[in-house]
Formats: sequence, C-alpha cells, structure tokens
Amino acid sequence: DVDGLDPVIAPGTSGLEPGGVRYEEAVTLFEMLTEHTSMIGFDLNEVNPYLDPSYVTSVLATNLIMQFLFLATSSRHWRNRKLLPSKQWL
Repeated sequence: DVDGLDPVIAPGTSGLEPGGVRYEEAVTLFEMLTEHTSMIGFDLNEVNPYLDPSYVTSVLATNLIMQFLFLATSSRHWRNRKLLPSKQWL
C-alpha cells in the first residue's frame, strides 16, 4: 500500500506512516522479489488524490508500477514462464 511509503514522498494517502519506505527502498524490494521468484500479480492501493492536489502520490504510484512491470518482465522468471493453453484458464 502507498501508506507504507514516507509521507514526504507520498502525502496522498489516508494512513500516513512517518519514516516509511523511500522510493529507492521500494524499488530495491521489487528487484529482490523479481530476481528470486515468479510474480503473477501486483497491485498498489491507498492512493487518494483528494488528499494530494499536486498529484505527487499518483505520479509516484505510477512510477512504482512501471518500475515493477519492467523488473518483472525482464527477469529470468518471466523469460522461462510456461503459459497455459487458454482452455485451462476457465
């Protein structure tokens, strides 16, 4: 959730966490996760643009999502994934 980030960089959330995670630390966490495991899902919650009229938190959340997608799709786990035929998804 965005509310785990430091409010200095993510003020647009209802649950502010002083001394929370910095952007660089979040990206490092994403690097470790995507390097060691296959990721099949990701979401980012608690962005509230009404609490952040400058949209700093929305831009930060977008950057974190894009960074995660880049890391996940460039990992060895992504290249080695096995896709199921479409009938098996039902």
